[in-house]
Amino acid sequence: PQTTEERTSTGLPRRVRRPAPQGGGAGPGGGLPGDHPEGDVPPDVDADEVRARMASLQRGWQRGREQSGDRPSAAPPGPTPETS
Repeated sequence: PQTTEERTSTGLPRRVRRPAPQGGGAGPGGGLPGDHPEGDVPPDVDADEVRARMASLQRGWQRGREQSGDRPSAAPPGPTPETS
């Protein structure tokens, strides 16, 4: 049975903070993603290559929206104005 200290006033469980993960994880080199040991330099990436990849990703998203019919409309949804 849980005590009232472990629940909020609305009955939800209270958040319990866990310690941050430390280095030494699985895989070569261990550590956290993005951590680079001294002397280990991340690979150089050509700006044109990144730009082309991002443009391709955006084209794919746009193509998916068009195929699913999920395109934002120019006018907000709602009743249309009456004309006299």
